[in-house]
Amino acid sequence: MQMTGQDFCSFKRGRYIGRRQQYDRCQPGNRPVRTSARLQIGLSRDFEFMDQHRLTIAVDAVHPNDNSQWVDVGGELSLFNNLFSLRGGYKALFLPDTQEGLTLGVGINYGGMKYFKISVDYSYQRMKYLDNLHSFWNNIELLINRYIV
Repeated sequence: MQMTGQDFCSFKRGRYIGRRQQYDRCQPGNRPVRTSARLQIGLSRDFEFMDQHRLTIAVDAVHPNDNSQWVDVGGELSLFNNLFSLRGGYKALFLPDTQEGLTLGVGINYGGMKYFKISVDYSYQRMKYLDNLHSFWNNIELLINRYIV
């Protein structure tokens, strides 16, 4: 997709907005501006085993129009009916000069209480040029509607 600079102009010449008059800053003959677009296709598959455990594997292929192509791969092992989860993956595989790489994570999802459910997640991402990235996430979900009749 290609747009001209005229497509980004928001005011017409001499249009009044409020008490100020806005003038058109766009000049005729602006160069075309190429907008970025990205095609992303992914596949995932769940494997359940021993009635309480699940392994999920996912692959995403990304094709942007302004960069090289890359692939993201990852997996999650959920144990004891999603009570405990282990995650791992690799971002920007096959992308030259990337700063992203290995990702790891762990999560606990406890829903055994009557009115709420608690989730805690931690993730680690290895970065090439910056410090490594550590993320924490916690969630408390209220289950009030479940018990109202």
